[in-house]
Amino acid sequence: MIINPSYKAELREAIREIDEVCFTKDQKDKILSNDDLLDSAAFGFQKDVEDYGCDYDWSLNEALIGLGINLSLAAPTPDVVKTPVGKLLIEKITDPEHPGVQITVENQDLKMWLAAVVYDPAVHAIRMDTFGKLYPPEATK
Repeated sequence: MIINPSYKAELREAIREIDEVCFTKDQKDKILSNDDLLDSAAFGFQKDVEDYGCDYDWSLNEALIGLGINLSLAAPTPDVVKTPVGKLLIEKITDPEHPGVQITVENQDLKMWLAAVVYDPAVHAIRMDTFGKLYPPEATK
């Protein structure tokens, strides 16, 4: 396969635009200055799109994650979302063993803990536990 330079250029531009909080110290500069690393990531990005027919944005995201960029740190988390049944409270879990957020529904009659949501970088997935089986509400704040 011949590498299309536009994939590397797109990858490089995406890395430049990502918020600094998603990188460890000097990681952004090290990635951008390593042509071999960028070539490898661009090759995978292009292969996903052209050979496997994957979505372009998904493939770009996978290439960024493959470079070790923690994209989950860039997404802001609202504190409260109002719904017809009450407020959904989204609180950070501070337990270092289970980082993530806890979701609680609250209205005038009750405050019920619904779930804990954790990003697992090992498998690039979000894991959700419901009704406090693994993450007690006391782990928040």
